[in-house]
Amino acid sequence: MRRLLTDESLAQRALTELVGTKKPPRRRSINVTQVRAELEVLLAADDFENMKPTHLVALWVRCHEKVYGVTPAEMNGETWLGAGSAAAKLVRVEFGGSMTAAVEFMRWTWRREQWREKKARHDGENRVGHIGWRLQFVMRHLLTDYRIDVARRRGQ
Repeated sequence: MRRLLTDESLAQRALTELVGTKKPPRRRSINVTQVRAELEVLLAADDFENMKPTHLVALWVRCHEKVYGVTPAEMNGETWLGAGSAAAKLVRVEFGGSMTAAVEFMRWTWRREQWREKKARHDGENRVGHIGWRLQFVMRHLLTDYRIDVARRRGQ
Protein backbone atom coordinates (compact mmCIF):
# COMPACT_ATOMS: atom_id res chain seq x y z
CA MET A 1 0.00 0.00 0.00
CA ARG A 2 1.35 3.37 -1.00
CA ARG A 3 1.57 6.12 1.51
CA LEU A 4 -0.06 9.37 0.62
CA LEU A 5 2.26 12.34 0.75
CA THR A 6 1.02 15.36 2.56
CA ASP A 7 1.55 18.85 1.25
CA GLU A 8 4.09 19.41 4.04
CA SER A 9 6.22 16.38 3.16
CA LEU A 10 6.12 17.32 -0.54
CA ALA A 11 7.28 20.81 0.31
CA GLN A 12 10.05 19.44 2.53
CA ARG A 13 11.24 17.08 -0.20
CA ALA A 14 11.20 19.87 -2.80
CA LEU A 15 13.17 22.13 -0.48
CA THR A 16 15.75 19.41 0.19
CA GLU A 17 16.14 18.77 -3.53
CA LEU A 18 16.55 22.48 -4.17
CA VAL A 19 19.09 23.39 -1.48
CA GLY A 20 20.45 20.01 -0.48
CA THR A 21 20.83 18.65 2.99
CA LYS A 22 22.26 20.76 5.76
CA LYS A 23 25.88 19.96 6.50
CA PRO A 24 26.92 19.63 10.11
CA PRO A 25 28.76 22.68 11.44
CA ARG A 26 32.51 22.53 10.92
CA ARG A 27 34.50 22.37 14.10
CA ARG A 28 37.39 24.75 13.94
CA SER A 29 40.59 23.88 15.70
CA ILE A 30 44.09 25.22 15.97
CA ASN A 31 47.45 23.51 16.14
CA VAL A 32 49.02 25.59 18.91
CA THR A 33 52.43 23.97 18.53
CA GLN A 34 52.50 24.78 14.82
CA VAL A 35 51.36 28.39 15.34
CA ARG A 36 54.03 28.93 17.99
CA ALA A 37 56.72 27.45 15.71
CA GLU A 38 55.58 29.69 12.85
CA LEU A 39 55.75 32.69 15.18
CA GLU A 40 59.39 31.98 16.00
CA VAL A 41 60.26 31.88 12.28
CA LEU A 42 58.39 35.15 11.64
CA LEU A 43 60.04 36.87 14.61
CA ALA A 44 63.51 35.71 13.56
CA ALA A 45 62.92 37.21 10.11
CA ASP A 46 61.27 40.41 11.48
CA ASP A 47 58.40 39.47 9.17
CA PHE A 48 55.47 40.99 11.04
CA GLU A 49 53.21 41.75 8.09
CA ASN A 50 52.89 38.04 7.26
CA MET A 51 51.63 37.27 10.75
CA LYS A 52 48.11 36.08 11.26
CA PRO A 53 45.97 37.00 14.25
CA THR A 54 46.71 33.61 15.85
CA HIS A 55 50.41 34.53 15.70
CA LEU A 56 49.61 37.62 17.78
CA VAL A 57 47.96 35.33 20.31
CA ALA A 58 51.06 33.14 20.32
CA LEU A 59 53.16 36.28 20.82
CA TRP A 60 50.98 37.25 23.76
CA VAL A 61 51.47 33.77 25.28
CA ARG A 62 55.22 33.99 24.68
CA CYS A 63 55.42 37.41 26.38
CA HIS A 64 53.25 36.21 29.25
CA GLU A 65 55.58 33.27 29.84
CA LYS A 66 58.68 35.47 29.67
CA VAL A 67 57.43 38.22 31.98
CA TYR A 68 55.49 36.19 34.54
CA GLY A 69 57.24 32.83 34.25
CA VAL A 70 54.02 30.87 33.74
CA THR A 71 51.88 29.79 30.81
CA PRO A 72 48.44 31.43 30.92
CA ALA A 73 46.06 28.74 32.16
CA GLU A 74 43.07 30.23 30.35
CA MET A 75 44.39 29.28 26.93
CA ASN A 76 42.83 26.22 25.31
CA GLY A 77 41.76 25.52 21.72
CA GLU A 78 38.49 27.43 21.87
CA THR A 79 40.07 30.32 23.74
CA TRP A 80 42.81 30.57 21.10
CA LEU A 81 40.17 30.98 18.42
CA GLY A 82 38.33 33.66 20.39
CA ALA A 83 41.55 35.49 21.18
CA GLY A 84 42.54 35.26 17.51
CA SER A 85 39.24 36.79 16.47
CA ALA A 86 39.73 39.61 18.97
CA ALA A 87 43.30 40.16 17.73
CA ALA A 88 42.06 40.33 14.13
CA LYS A 89 39.51 42.98 15.06
CA LEU A 90 42.11 44.99 16.97
CA VAL A 91 44.46 44.99 13.97
CA ARG A 92 41.67 45.88 11.55
CA VAL A 93 39.96 48.58 13.63
CA GLU A 94 42.81 50.17 15.58
CA PHE A 95 45.85 49.66 13.36
CA GLY A 96 44.38 49.90 9.86
CA GLY A 97 45.27 46.28 9.14
CA SER A 98 48.97 46.72 9.96
CA MET A 99 50.36 43.75 11.84
CA THR A 100 53.62 45.65 12.31
CA ALA A 101 51.79 48.42 14.18
CA ALA A 102 50.01 45.81 16.33
CA VAL A 103 53.33 44.14 17.16
CA GLU A 104 54.79 47.53 18.15
CA PHE A 105 51.84 48.03 20.50
CA MET A 106 52.43 44.59 22.01
CA ARG A 107 56.17 45.27 22.32
CA TRP A 108 55.39 48.49 24.22
CA THR A 109 52.88 46.68 26.44
CA TRP A 110 55.22 43.93 27.47
CA ARG A 111 58.31 46.13 27.94
CA ARG A 112 56.28 48.25 30.33
CA GLU A 113 54.90 45.19 32.09
CA GLN A 114 58.36 43.65 32.42
CA TRP A 115 59.64 46.89 33.96
CA ARG A 116 56.71 46.97 36.40
CA GLU A 117 57.27 43.34 37.40
CA LYS A 118 60.99 43.91 38.02
CA LYS A 119 60.28 47.04 40.05
CA ALA A 120 57.65 45.25 42.14
CA ARG A 121 60.05 42.38 42.88
CA HIS A 122 62.82 44.81 43.76
CA ASP A 123 60.51 46.75 46.08
CA GLY A 124 59.14 43.56 47.64
CA GLU A 125 55.62 44.22 46.36
CA ASN A 126 53.21 41.39 45.71
CA ARG A 127 51.50 42.42 42.48
CA VAL A 128 48.13 40.91 41.74
CA GLY A 129 46.81 40.38 38.24
CA HIS A 130 48.29 39.97 34.81
CA ILE A 131 47.79 41.13 31.26
CA GLY A 132 45.25 38.65 29.98
CA TRP A 133 44.32 38.21 26.34
CA ARG A 134 41.16 40.27 26.76
CA LEU A 135 43.13 43.19 28.19
CA GLN A 136 45.62 42.91 25.32
CA PHE A 137 43.19 42.44 22.44
CA VAL A 138 39.65 43.46 23.50
CA MET A 139 39.75 46.22 26.07
CA ARG A 140 41.31 49.46 24.97
CA HIS A 141 42.91 50.62 28.26
CA LEU A 142 46.41 49.58 27.23
CA LEU A 143 45.91 51.01 23.76
CA THR A 144 45.03 54.39 25.23
CA ASP A 145 48.11 54.29 27.49
CA TYR A 146 50.23 53.37 24.46
CA ARG A 147 48.85 56.23 22.40
CA ILE A 148 49.41 58.69 25.25
CA ASP A 149 53.02 57.53 25.56
CA VAL A 150 53.59 57.81 21.80
CA ALA A 151 52.08 61.31 21.76
CA ARG A 152 54.26 62.40 24.70
CA ARG A 153 57.39 61.11 23.01
CA ARG A 154 56.52 62.98 19.81
CA GLY A 155 55.99 66.15 21.83
CA GLN A 156 59.48 66.07 23.37
